[in-house]
Amino acid sequence: MKFIETATAQTCPQNSKTTSKRFTPLNRSTRKKLSGVPSDGGSRHYFESAHQICKPRIQVADSEKPLVLHVDDDVDLVDAVTSRLGASGFRVASAIDGMSGIQSAMIFPVRAIILDYDMPNGRGDTVIDLLKANSKTQDIPIVVLTAVHKKGLKRELLNKGANAFMTKPFNYLDLEQTIKGLIS
Repeated sequence: MKFIETATAQTCPQNSKTTSKRFTPLNRSTRKKLSGVPSDGGSRHYFESAHQICKPRIQVADSEKPLVLHVDDDVDLVDAVTSRLGASGFRVASAIDGMSGIQSAMIFPVRAIILDYDMPNGRGDTVIDLLKANSKTQDIPIVVLTAVHKKGLKRELLNKGANAFMTKPFNYLDLEQTIKGLIS
């Protein structure tokens, strides 16, 4: 019997009694960046509670397999991709929104990221900007997997630093081959 390991980072509820044990506050400078207006005049894509993110968890068994982080708010899709990638020799961690995805990428030794574009607490373009701006995560390959069909979106995200762009519905084999190509 093979074990497929997963991890999920979640946003902590505002009035949770377990918050004190699970809450990991971001430092002051990061919170200031999140609440301010970017220097390029654009807009930030965060909710007020974005700084209240629980520590993600992941199992350490079979740590020789490469770890892929899947950031998507569609839990059913995350489960399906986790099963397929687990059968293909990957470990998969998952995050349900942009900010918990960034936090997971900082915590875990991630080899590749599958990123949705339209999700809460940080759209895909903002997540890419923050990951590429950090020296710890700037070299992690990113595959954007989205259902958004907006003109120019693919070019925009590839210019920001994404390595591949796929639209939903997608072929699992193409996703697996793309990730294997980016990791090797």
